[in-house]
Amino acid sequence: MKLIDMQLPRVGQVRDEWAIWLQYWAEATIRPEFRPAHNEYYARWQETVRRIVQRGQRQGVFRVDADPHVVALRLTALTDGAAIQVLTGVPGMTIGTMRELLVVFVHQELVAGAR
Repeated sequence: MKLIDMQLPRVGQVRDEWAIWLQYWAEATIRPEFRPAHNEYYARWQETVRRIVQRGQRQGVFRVDADPHVVALRLTALTDGAAIQVLTGVPGMTIGTMRELLVVFVHQELVAGAR
């Protein structure tokens, strides 16, 4: 759950980093020259998540039948979508709600016997 907690856009540095990412995403949609760097950073982030899933599988913490690539793709997409909603003030989407969504996802996708 440490990875999840590190991604929550609370007040301070993490929130500022999320705000920068939002601006970068917006620029990359209209300025193609930004896309290669964006894609490289994003690939690194997904690779980090994938390695964490694989390590959890090796340690017996996560289900071995879960595809680490698919889980990383889905978890990063869910994290980004929820963070955007938190940062833009969508009613009902709080940091607590975001954390709960991510914890439930991880539990359902990775914890043995959770399905």
